[in-house]
Amino acid sequence: MEDAVEVAAHVDTQYKEQFGRGYGLLDCYRLEDAEAVLVTSGTIGSTARAAIDSLREEGKRAGLARIRLFRPFPKAQVTEALKHANKVAVIDRNLSVGQEGIFCEELKSALYTAIDGLPVFGFVLGLGGTNVSPVHIRGVFEFMERHDHAPGKPIFDIEGENG
Repeated sequence: MEDAVEVAAHVDTQYKEQFGRGYGLLDCYRLEDAEAVLVTSGTIGSTARAAIDSLREEGKRAGLARIRLFRPFPKAQVTEALKHANKVAVIDRNLSVGQEGIFCEELKSALYTAIDGLPVFGFVLGLGGTNVSPVHIRGVFEFMERHDHAPGKPIFDIEGENG
């Protein structure tokens, strides 16, 4: 199964050679000096970029790691991307009953032995196709800013955190 990560990376390289653009296993945005990083996937990534740009304009060191391959999870790439982060938030659009979202669970597992003590905040937003707006994403970063430790359970209502 681990070979699949290498195969996916190789196919992405071939695609880039053929069509002039590649996507990679992980889309990293403004991570070079990010202290607070959002991890997500899919369409939330585009919305997150706009919110992160706005936060950056305010002097906040926010970044994005958008996962493009989930199984097998690109553990080495994600660990490398998050090695300088102080806090990480994951937005899941799914829920594993009694647990957090599947991305958050997978990320915590990947980071468990790789980055000791990194708080990972799990947010479950956008269930049933509801919109996740820049206001929600800003709320995620504001929540992380106010808390030193993740609560250990998923956070569902971030809009209420904004006032």
